[in-house]
Amino acid sequence: MDIPHQHYFVPVGVAVDAADTLVIRTGCRPRGARVGIAFTGPDRLVAAMGPRQQWTRLSESALREMLRPLGIDDIQVDPILVGPRITPASARLSRRERVPGGAVGEPASGDRATAMSG
Repeated sequence: MDIPHQHYFVPVGVAVDAADTLVIRTGCRPRGARVGIAFTGPDRLVAAMGPRQQWTRLSESALREMLRPLGIDDIQVDPILVGPRITPASARLSRRERVPGGAVGEPASGDRATAMSG
């Protein structure tokens, strides 16, 4: 449900083919469902994604409008960890070497991320 006047801090990346275009990052839950990623404060975003992660402020309705064409209905608010890009080599790690409970995600830019919620 959209909360009137709710604004989130949304992680973004730079589009590969247009350096002046930002793209919102998305993720996937453990079972593969794609989700939008949003934070209620910049401190939470930094804690989950690191200080170098770019972000923008968006209303919930604007974020949902941007996610809709991607077929994404859910927003994961304040995930506790959003991990690095997943490569074919890291995908071959044994189950013991992976982050327990991690979920592989895919930002809109095509990069991959891992997200865990608390």
